[in-house]
Amino acid sequence: MSGRHPTPGARAQRGETLTETLVAILVCALAAVVLMTAVVTAANVNSSARTRDDTMKTEESAASSLTSSTAEKYSGTVTFSTGAGSSSYNVYYSKGDGIVSYIDANS
Repeated sequence: MSGRHPTPGARAQRGETLTETLVAILVCALAAVVLMTAVVTAANVNSSARTRDDTMKTEESAASSLTSSTAEKYSGTVTFSTGAGSSSYNVYYSKGDGIVSYIDANS
């Protein structure tokens, strides 16, 4: 009769059980979901950064046009008020294309 029942050590040599295989597949599937979520998030962040970079380049180009001789140039004082008090700065500023650029007159 001993030939009909495997010995205790023989079961470990036969291979993986169905439960162990299903758990391994589940772990792999969860890892794939996490990886795909990370890839989609990275693509969205990259797209947002590209849009912001393009906007910044456009605004920088518009601001650099204010330094041209065709822009109207003025001088004045800018005052910032907060709960702790206020600060005033003498500035030069240029206007053009609906944009105002300020430069500290003391620097």
